[in-house]
Amino acid sequence: MSSFADINNDRYTDIITINEQKTTFTIHLFEPLKKMFVFSKTYKPSDCAKITNVAVGRSIDKVRLFVTCQTYTTSGGNSSASVSGNTVIKIFDKLNKLLDMQEIGI
Repeated sequence: MSSFADINNDRYTDIITINEQKTTFTIHLFEPLKKMFVFSKTYKPSDCAKITNVAVGRSIDKVRLFVTCQTYTTSGGNSSASVSGNTVIKIFDKLNKLLDMQEIGI
């Protein structure tokens, strides 16, 4: 598990998980009538080799996810990519009542 938050503003806690490879995160919405998590959507941050954390921020009208990850680098003249120690934060804003999220470039 990664984070807990009310992503869709229905007053029930939803779950955000990171996959085993740490390359994508998935939002799972809780359905109170069925008493289970019934809907999910997966996102892959751009230029992110390894996700280390997902935090949730909220204002009156917006939900924002802060995804902390390490970036890819190429070493010397070698064309192979490796995970570096550079840590960046990718920002995802929720666009509507569904789970449509948009990565915001900084």
